[in-house]
Amino acid sequence: MSEWYYTCEGKELGPISNEELEAKLSSGELGESTTVWREGMSDWVSVSDRPASEVVEEPAAELTRMPEQGKWELMALASCVLFFVTPFPIIAFISALQANNAYKDGRMEDAVKKLHNTKRLLLVSVGLGVVIYGVAIAYLSGAFA
Repeated sequence: MSEWYYTCEGKELGPISNEELEAKLSSGELGESTTVWREGMSDWVSVSDRPASEVVEEPAAELTRMPEQGKWELMALASCVLFFVTPFPIIAFISALQANNAYKDGRMEDAVKKLHNTKRLLLVSVGLGVVIYGVAIAYLSGAFA
């Protein structure tokens, strides 16, 4: 069940349930100047912008998990272990954590940018790791003798 907060005569009130909010909106107890908010929403919404039924609906895009979020955090951490010879996996892991924090704060655009940055850093990390390990193996096997 969602907990809603609302403004009335300049004061923030709540929390109230979906049913309570819908009843207040339908009865006219909350006027056109009222705004509502709940966790997961990026900003307060004016009730004059939408019908009561639309206001209490779940804001689908704002409450969903960021795509591929956990996968990139795990890959960054695994890359830290496997390709520790470069600083890129550590930076990628930090970038993945920053993306997660941005998502939790409701800054989706920033979170997506951080995830793209994480992907780039991981590709560089894996590429450099393969080259460095390849050169080391070639050197140890006598290929440069």
